Amino acid sequence: APLVALVLTGATFAAWHALGEATFSLPYFVTRFVMPGCAMSAAWLLSPSAIVVGHCAAHLWIPVLFT
Repeated sequence: APLVALVLTGATFAAWHALGEATFSLPYFVTRFVMPGCAMSAAWLLSPSAIVVGHCAAHLWIPVLFT
């Protein structure tokens, strides 16, 4: 059940954020699926406060990786 929850939250997060893009970008979709979607959900299973740290890190690293 936790694995299914991780995949579903990752896919939902990535799909929801893809709606705001002018054109679909596979690298953005995959990054959103893995990093904020699955990884942050997995971190929540270990420690809910880890979400705050992961969210901040994602907002710092995504512009670095894609600019």
